[in-house]
Amino acid sequence: MTRFLLLFYSSFFVQYSFAQNLIPNPSLEDENTCQKYHELCAPKAWRSNTLKAFRYYDYKISKQDETVMKPADGSRCIALRMYNTGRKMDRSYVQTPFLCRLEKGKKYLLKFQLLSTTYFVNSFEFYMADTLVVTKKNDLLFEIKPQIKFQFSKPFPPNQWITLETIYEATGNEVGMILGNFKDDDKTVISLLQKKKRRETPIRRVYHFFDNFSLTPIEAINASCDLEKNRIHIYADSVRHSILQHPHSIQNVKILLEKPFIDSIPIEPFSQKEKTPQSEIIFEKKIFTLPNILFKNNSDILLPVAYNSLDELIVYLRENRNFKIIITGHTDHIGKTYTNQILSEKRAKSVANYLISNGIHITRIKSLGKGESTPVTSNETLEGQQLNRRVEFEILK
Repeated sequence: MTRFLLLFYSSFFVQYSFAQNLIPNPSLEDENTCQKYHELCAPKAWRSNTLKAFRYYDYKISKQDETVMKPADGSRCIALRMYNTGRKMDRSYVQTPFLCRLEKGKKYLLKFQLLSTTYFVNSFEFYMADTLVVTKKNDLLFEIKPQIKFQFSKPFPPNQWITLETIYEATGNEVGMILGNFKDDDKTVISLLQKKKRRETPIRRVYHFFDNFSLTPIEAINASCDLEKNRIHIYADSVRHSILQHPHSIQNVKILLEKPFIDSIPIEPFSQKEKTPQSEIIFEKKIFTLPNILFKNNSDILLPVAYNSLDELIVYLRENRNFKIIITGHTDHIGKTYTNQILSEKRAKSVANYLISNGIHITRIKSLGKGESTPVTSNETLEGQQLNRRVEFEILK
């Protein structure tokens, strides 16, 4: 059944909207630390849907660059590539999880600010998603059908921030949203807003700038959802997204969209007892290991099962800001000694990068590898080999 959506301009705001903004990092000011994939720095809780970065600059640092626009608020905004004449169906997309899963039948006010410069794309869309993933290519996104569409009969004035709003009725499955231009190139309409200062050149890439997002319930929602605790979890969730090979059929697309995402945001609030580390048991030891710090076979890529333990360590280090940490990687004796030494160093570095990407300053962390040189038990059994493949931690006070 088609949902009834209303589009408003900045002069109108729903008076009965409740105060809870379900968008984490809504003004994009909180910044990640450049450790994820091959992206540029990105706003916390927001990320590209592919391994291509969207534009995200610090205006205070980059304002001498004429391509960097002054944000609507603060010093940060994002710019999405909506069209590219030089490459077919070339787009950038951005996604963010919600602080709580949307409730079925409830209405929400989606509000944000938009700016266009030289060129204007007449439409873009929001897909309210039950699954958030990162793919190697954006072909998958052209198969989905966004529920919220902004389409304009005439362009807006250039270089001016405007506010757009719409009301969305939830199905109850939405855990986040994806923003971008989902239309084919031949259905995308481009308007020239102003002549370029330099010699006129053909349209190449067209960007729209976005800032100050909010998604607020118009009526009361589940009071048990703890927004602040979920925000902390999402901020620490920077690298918890699956990188998928491009699906080769519509059937694969449907399976992907319908399958619940294993590392999705929490629906219920966290228990403080569950999230507070037992420091006297784990972190006060001279040298300790953490459960489930596992990697892909012969690789330094952390498995998702490791994140919970590392998140507990991150909480501890945030609460004890004077402490530093040494991270040491170890391997079993299988393979060449030199190869094992390199692998142990890379695995320790991978753990260190996870801590850095979640707010632990690089000056507090030292990583090193000892390869197969210091086993804790015999390598003659599979169990012994597994125990020797470990990452050890030492807290320096």
